[in-house]
Amino acid sequence: MCGDRTDDERADGLTIWVLWRKEFTVSTDVVDARGLSCPQPVILSRQALQKLESGGVVEVLVDTATSRDNVKRAVENVGCQVEIKEEDEEFRLTITK
Repeated sequence: MCGDRTDDERADGLTIWVLWRKEFTVSTDVVDARGLSCPQPVILSRQALQKLESGGVVEVLVDTATSRDNVKRAVENVGCQVEIKEEDEEFRLTITK
């Protein structure tokens, strides 16, 4: 632990960090683009990223490899990091701005 930092997971899924007696809330937005054809998943992902500050996270759900690849390429081209998990024939892209 560093200084006065403590981590607290709340029931609503948000993690609160108390650091030097200031509170910071990190939330994860979810874009459900399952069933949508390209370029819609890419457009929705970009719109969600525009709302985030640096370090923010958005999760994008897609159900085709084509959408997965297109969203990954689009967000990496603007400097974001992407982690991909396959879950029950669907893909969850965790994007960090």
